[in-house]
Amino acid sequence: MSRSNLLSIARSSLLWNSLAIALSLFAVITLQRPQLEAIANRENNLTPEKLQREEELERIRLQLLQRMPAFGFDNLLANWEMLKFLQYFGDESARNITGYSLVPDYFRIILDRDPRFLTAYTFLGTSGSIYAAKPKETDEIMARGIEQLAPQAPKYSYYAVRNKGINEILFLGDIETAQKTFTKAADWASTYDDPKSQAIAENSRNTANFLASRPSIEKTRVAAWGMVLEQTRDERTQKIAIANIYQLGGEIIQNEEGRLQVVFPSDP
Repeated sequence: MSRSNLLSIARSSLLWNSLAIALSLFAVITLQRPQLEAIANRENNLTPEKLQREEELERIRLQLLQRMPAFGFDNLLANWEMLKFLQYFGDESARNITGYSLVPDYFRIILDRDPRFLTAYTFLGTSGSIYAAKPKETDEIMARGIEQLAPQAPKYSYYAVRNKGINEILFLGDIETAQKTFTKAADWASTYDDPKSQAIAENSRNTANFLASRPSIEKTRVAAWGMVLEQTRDERTQKIAIANIYQLGGEIIQNEEGRLQVVFPSDP
């Protein structure tokens, strides 16, 4: 086959692939438009009954989506559902009425379709355990995703492992498993040469050793809330972390570099 024919076939294939993606995006936007318009007009029509009905419809949509094939557009679907989750999570007026029970359903789809979506593990860690109060489901979803990761695939995958460890300390109270998880995070982070990864490797190793010493539950939980405070950008979650640190007898000070630093409670 001549070079010109090969180029012609390549251009045709690229054209059809581009057209397929464009049609998929158009279909998604078209299907979602009625929902977006409904959300825009909902503030004037907000009632508990309507919100509960909307919540149930969204639950059914998510359950159906878990069983549907993505036809090769898994990453696109994961990104779209993350946007849907952020819209759901950010609607405080609705969540004050219906709660956050759908959080695990979103992340089953997001991380099943794209287990390398590292940012999703951070969002799941706080929203799944703190807001939805479903730490066991959160841990199971994280574990299933992490099984498909490797120390450098994707890059900095140790962040997902650390999030699982935090969940195990704070919400499952499984210190023995958390110790193993932070050891794994340290091993994965140590495969990188950059200073930040090396610092996280050392921090994770120190956390594992700290847990091995069987410290008081107060100190253990203060350490975990400190990690939540360090990594979250959500103001509500930050306030929850700070309140829990003080409730457990810890304190928060500002060091010479202007960063917040957690002070552990004194031994009795």
